[in-house]
Amino acid sequence: MAKKKGFMTPERKKKLRTLLRKKAAEELKKEQERKAEERLRVIAERCGQKADFETASTDDLKKVCQQYFDKWYALEGRCFSCRERSFSVISRSMSSPSLSVT
Repeated sequence: MAKKKGFMTPERKKKLRTLLRKKAAEELKKEQERKAEERLRVIAERCGQKADFETASTDDLKKVCQQYFDKWYALEGRCFSCRERSFSVISRSMSSPSLSVT
């Protein structure tokens, strides 16, 4: 009677490892593609679509510049109001008496 071989022979182990590596590489590639698509979507959402400067007329370029300026102006205003709030919180905390008991 022949001796029964184990289920996981060295050849099967090697095949299994290669299959697992291929599967992991495919999953990694899919994850990278998904992250790249998400990154591009977020950039397009926040900044808008890239303007075509090469074929644009002077009026189109003026419009694009005005849009960028308006967006910058709104963001700068929000940034200023945030800084103003943080300064007022800091000044209030510095002017209030300490509540520590000595």
